[in-house]
Amino acid sequence: RVSKQLGKSITKGHVPIFYKIEYADSTSDEAKAVIYALGAKHRELNCEIEEGIPIHYCALCDGALYKDQTVAIIGGGDVAFTQAEYLSNICKNVMIIMCDENITASPSVTERVKNISNIDIYFNTPIDKICRDRDGKINICSTYVEKQSFGEDIVKKRTFVFEKLLADR
Repeated sequence: RVSKQLGKSITKGHVPIFYKIEYADSTSDEAKAVIYALGAKHRELNCEIEEGIPIHYCALCDGALYKDQTVAIIGGGDVAFTQAEYLSNICKNVMIIMCDENITASPSVTERVKNISNIDIYFNTPIDKICRDRDGKINICSTYVEKQSFGEDIVKKRTFVFEKLLADR
């Protein structure tokens, strides 16, 4: 039992609609409901990030912070695409930034997102650095290679400027 491993025990209490929560130190509490939240660890972005840059991981939790702004979502899976879809109803623009061209979101989610006018998807855009400019806006800096049909490939730099950042990592 997970609760035993954490040093806690959750049992139905003496009042039929309450739960009794017993702690390892022999204290207890009662509640009408118990939310067993273990939390989650997000993968860190593999780039240099200036200290103090706010990186959010949940559009549903923090969506109100993005209202009428341009936001960036880093990732190409179901979570990134469904969060972009949700934010498209709140934000002015949503940029999905992917390090390669392999969308791992399901085909149905991908198709819906591609048809939303205020969502732009940037492929092959690995992120080098996330920092603030002099005006306090967040910059995502990327160095990428533009493949040429003939001749040498061209190394290019791209900087995205926006207010908030949401990561699927």
